Amino acid sequence: MWSRFLFTLLCLLQHGSRAEAEVHEMITPECSLYLADSSIKNAGFGVFAGRDFAYGERIGEPGIGIHVTDPSLIFDANEVLPEFGWDPYTTGGVHEANDVLTFLPGVGMLSNFHPTLSNVMSGGLKEDPIFDRSKDVSTGANTAYHNFTFIATKQIEAGSEIFPSIDQGWFSVDSGQDWDGNMYLGSDYEKADAIINDLLQFRKNNPNLSDAQFSDVIYRMKNEIVQKHDRVTKLIPNTLQDITRAADIGSSRAILNEHSINWLMANGKCLDNIRAGVSTIPAAGRGAFASRFIPKGSIVSPAPLVQIMNKDAFKLDMYGPGYERSQQLLLNYCFGHKHSSLLLCPTTAVSLINHSGDNKNAEYKWSDSSANKVNDKHFLMESLEQLHSDPQKLFELNSKLMFDFIATRDIEAGEEIFIDYGVEWENAWKEHTEQWEKPYGADTFIPANVMNSEKWDILLSDDPALLHHSYLCQLEPFSPEEYAENIPEEDYNANPHIEQESWPEEHRVMYADHDFLWWWPCDVVESNPENTIFRTVVYSKIEQDSHDPAVIRRFQNVPRHAIKFVNKRYHSDQHVHNAFRHYIPIDDGIFPLHWRNDYVRAEDIRLGTKNEGIDFYNMDHQQVAYDYEKTVREAKCGVYVATSTIPNAGKGIYMGVTVPGKDFTSISQYPVLPVVDFPAGVAWDARDYVWFGNTYETEYEAGSQGHVDVMVVNHGALANFHPGLVNFHPGKTFFSPLLDLRIDPGAGAFSDYADFSFLSQHEVKAGEEVFISYGESWFSAREGLKHNPFSANYLEANQIIASSFSLSIHQEIKIENKQVEELLQMIKNNAVFDERTKLVLSSVESFSQIEDIIIQNGSAESTTETRSLEWLEENGICVDHLYVKESTIRQAGRGAFARRFIPKGSVIISAPLLCTWGRHMFDMNAPYLPEGINKKHLKLNYQLAHKDSSVFFFPINTAIAINHQSAKSKSGNSPNAEMRWSISDKKSLYYQQRTLEDLKKEHYGTMSMDFVATRDIYPEEEVFIDYGDEWEHAWNEHVKNFVSPCPLSSMSEKDSGETNEDSCLTSKL
Repeated sequence: MWSRFLFTLLCLLQHGSRAEAEVHEMITPECSLYLADSSIKNAGFGVFAGRDFAYGERIGEPGIGIHVTDPSLIFDANEVLPEFGWDPYTTGGVHEANDVLTFLPGVGMLSNFHPTLSNVMSGGLKEDPIFDRSKDVSTGANTAYHNFTFIATKQIEAGSEIFPSIDQGWFSVDSGQDWDGNMYLGSDYEKADAIINDLLQFRKNNPNLSDAQFSDVIYRMKNEIVQKHDRVTKLIPNTLQDITRAADIGSSRAILNEHSINWLMANGKCLDNIRAGVSTIPAAGRGAFASRFIPKGSIVSPAPLVQIMNKDAFKLDMYGPGYERSQQLLLNYCFGHKHSSLLLCPTTAVSLINHSGDNKNAEYKWSDSSANKVNDKHFLMESLEQLHSDPQKLFELNSKLMFDFIATRDIEAGEEIFIDYGVEWENAWKEHTEQWEKPYGADTFIPANVMNSEKWDILLSDDPALLHHSYLCQLEPFSPEEYAENIPEEDYNANPHIEQESWPEEHRVMYADHDFLWWWPCDVVESNPENTIFRTVVYSKIEQDSHDPAVIRRFQNVPRHAIKFVNKRYHSDQHVHNAFRHYIPIDDGIFPLHWRNDYVRAEDIRLGTKNEGIDFYNMDHQQVAYDYEKTVREAKCGVYVATSTIPNAGKGIYMGVTVPGKDFTSISQYPVLPVVDFPAGVAWDARDYVWFGNTYETEYEAGSQGHVDVMVVNHGALANFHPGLVNFHPGKTFFSPLLDLRIDPGAGAFSDYADFSFLSQHEVKAGEEVFISYGESWFSAREGLKHNPFSANYLEANQIIASSFSLSIHQEIKIENKQVEELLQMIKNNAVFDERTKLVLSSVESFSQIEDIIIQNGSAESTTETRSLEWLEENGICVDHLYVKESTIRQAGRGAFARRFIPKGSVIISAPLLCTWGRHMFDMNAPYLPEGINKKHLKLNYQLAHKDSSVFFFPINTAIAINHQSAKSKSGNSPNAEMRWSISDKKSLYYQQRTLEDLKKEHYGTMSMDFVATRDIYPEEEVFIDYGDEWEHAWNEHVKNFVSPCPLSSMSEKDSGETNEDSCLTSKL
């Protein structure tokens, strides 16, 4: 009885007769359905009647249904495809898997919902597999479900939009999402209609009201009375004319942008040029046939597309021997690209168009209508990230992209339509056919529809022979699902409403074609000896939380025709483990390159991006600092001063070791010197070397009327500024007094703003020049530099260079180097509007120069070079043999200590010197200065000078921390270093031979002083020079005459609560 032969024979007979019948029915004279902008604001496309439809008439050409199984397991919350799925209980999808969404390409996926204007209901799907899984390689490659249409539930006039009926709960659930305020509920329309009718009646009852008075009534109604109900407020018109119209047709229609049939013919696209039929290609299943003559060059069908952002979402789990699934069946109906994660699934009957390279008569292209752009946003030019829809904004769930399928020659009515899927798809199909083997269990499987059409014998549900099938039992339409503990058994014959011939005419019109709607899962528990009458148990369609299905009815005397076979879940052809799966490849010539996964964007090249390396503060920074300092100490030199890589910029600072990451120091920590109330208009060579006090937290050293500048040595005075290459920034300054000004004569003689350093912004390689930022306004204020590029200009140039270079990266999609050069020239001439950016790009002409910039990692980087350590040793001066910490001499504050061994006669540090002309330059003369303060600038204590000269020299590196030790000291300590004019700095040697007047003409660190070891100096040893008798005498006199500015009695008075106006106790103490 369970005969494979009978099944095969039936398939062959059905194939031939059905194909002829379906193609014959295809020919229709006029377009009955149009695709156009929905009459609902922000609802995307809608489907419109191209002619009148009578009650009960089928709408549109019968279409296929594609079941997506277990969508909740594969789609994340950001995918929009589930919004296009239908309830599987009416489509038969519920029997395919535990969880199903049904997709209905055509009217089912394109029509919008309206809570009060529904005019169609969904018809049913028929399950009708074409192939035999025991021998057909196409088994499971296409859907077995077809014949879906809408059915008119009322008279529909030409031009009307098609609105399927849907449960009001859908609107309630989704109304909380952002729909631009236009997601109205049925109750909103009812409330608005009541108000509109009342307003119109009020106007009729009061004809003496002026237009202004009635408009005010409307205004108050909307803005003061109903304003809390925003949706209702928006439905109330603003004028008497519009209120009259809304009262006539209802608020639900009044807000629609309705179209006439003439407008649709001019602006819409015909949706029913295609009808389904069994393909003329034996292995193709169903195909698309022309329902009327289609001239060459005209649109066969539009195809709005639903995007799947990640095609891996179609990958599926395994479900046991013989029924493993690898990918969703829907994949075969979607378009994709081998180098992209994007899938585009058509929403129209183009899903039926099969492949034929030899007989193609159509092709697809991107629609040139408004379908691919919204509000000037052209979706083809959007990135995949921008194309992604926000599921919380319903208007973003609309189809954003559209293909138009175009006839490449005249297509006759009834002719099958083909496109060329391309070589990739052909190769995949060829591989599939060559490797295909009969799937496990194929010989024991008969499709349920064949068993039903042949009236196979009913087995009891617990019969082990029932391997692949279960049962459905028919109930009366709208049978309630009521659960109870002890459900009584009914006599089937006592309920005539179950039989279709006893249905009301309305039900027969609407539901006769539904193969699944009024059929419920059931068990056959007993049969009569003739196997013609049965007892059944009927279960709920709705899944229960428990594993046991809920029993809703029990029957006896059930006839055979009220029971039918259904495939068990995961047993139908679409679940066959070796079913063919492959998307339809989109031609390279039209697929946007920026949607490819291997597309290289300008930002992907990361031009100018630095390796951040180790983040100092996000690790064990004590250990990291120790390891870094150890590396510095073991190096010959950690920091050099040498000629800058920037032309005409003098000297610069270079790293002698690699700074491993972010927030590392380069030359340990050192003090900064506040310069209080120095007159702004006075010429001073150090003017270009001072910084704003608030940057270094010294602003409180001056009163409210004064100001503070800061002298910052090392980086602050020696590092250059390159806006595109800044790699160090100022760290934090700490106010850290070492002495007590009440008792220590050294207090106030040196800066207490200590432990400062510049910190790395990222990894800085050994040999790289150090650059800090002066602020880009520094350039603007200098005539010769005001056109220098800023950081933003180098970033813009990097973007242009990276984008240009990206065009030539991938072999299969690259453009020629000459084309890149031509494009770059065009960009420079007409697409770069900032003159500074043009300056950055001015020297870039050839593709090889673009490559050089890529290799050097940026347009700014290409303006400099990394020095070798050998070059730095030969041409540079080491400036980090010293580091700063608390001096061994208490009154000296902080001192300079050797970081590494320094042999006798070696230069410990060579200090560039800033000149200050005249002793008066150290006087503080501001009229608002308070009495009793020292009116000599602290910077005086850091100057090198001669008593008989007017010029003062300020060392602009760590040399400022070298303290005094007299050579005549009786303590046993003696200086271990001495000063001499630099013998290696040529400019310094030159000006030693010139007059002071010549030197005055120079305004930068012209002279250099070497501090030379007079004996071997060991690591951690403090470095001293002899300041001389003059300085020592002045210091001794200061100590001898020292009077505390804050006597200790001030402390006791303060503690006792007595007021002392002259007390210098401050919050800082």
